[in-house]
Amino acid sequence: RCPDCRGNLRLNSFLGEKFYFTHAYKNMDCPSFERGKLSEEQVRARQYNGRKEGPDHKEIKDILCQSLRCAENFVGIDEEKYLWNESRTRWRKPDIAFSFQDGNTISKKVFEIQVSYTFVTVIYERKIFYGDNNIPLLWLFKDVDFNSLNITRDDALYSNNCNIFTVNRRTLALSKERKCPMLECHFMVPVIKNGILDYDKGMTEVSLFDLKYDRKLGIQYGFDFKIEKLRALRNHLIECVDKKYEDMRDSDQASINNALKLLNVDIGN
Repeated sequence: RCPDCRGNLRLNSFLGEKFYFTHAYKNMDCPSFERGKLSEEQVRARQYNGRKEGPDHKEIKDILCQSLRCAENFVGIDEEKYLWNESRTRWRKPDIAFSFQDGNTISKKVFEIQVSYTFVTVIYERKIFYGDNNIPLLWLFKDVDFNSLNITRDDALYSNNCNIFTVNRRTLALSKERKCPMLECHFMVPVIKNGILDYDKGMTEVSLFDLKYDRKLGIQYGFDFKIEKLRALRNHLIECVDKKYEDMRDSDQASINNALKLLNVDIGN
């Protein structure tokens, strides 16, 4: 099937040598019929869309959709629908586009699911696209193992304030119980060990609507890694200064005591 319109394809050939796929029935609504050559960015996006519909991907999407429908302010879900920029010159096709009531307006969040295939450039390009159009993007992963992060999850981790999100049957049960979409938020916790900055693993359940959104960077996160890193470094610096002061004070006190002893000796003589 066509990765863009999901229409049927048939195998064709040029002079019986070069083989390629073409639409079984011409569909002018399919973006593949856009005039001109596709840019490298568009080719990568279509390759990504064509490779992501495995069973794990579908299961995560199903859990996510069920979770989103638990929201009391739920408006609608669009699966694999095109989102265009205002000038309609660029588009993306997120796995899920979630619409919800936000006060007196309808707001939107988009979700992309990453299971195994590595498309670091796609992650970056989609982050830029949705950020430019002021649409919060959230990447979801099948699971998280900080001990064996691959380059794709590494990129999503560090570029998203060291937060990674997942959904599963347990978060779905929480979503139904609390009537709010729940996620697992995995993050890195900055700590000082033996005077060196290190990181522990952290995880918490968080509501989709409790995530912080940095409009400038176009990221959503539940744990503010940057602030906690600065706090850990500040506290370590204060401890170092206090210890240095204590050492200096002890050293000065020793010098004073020695001077008094010498002074007492001089007076005694």
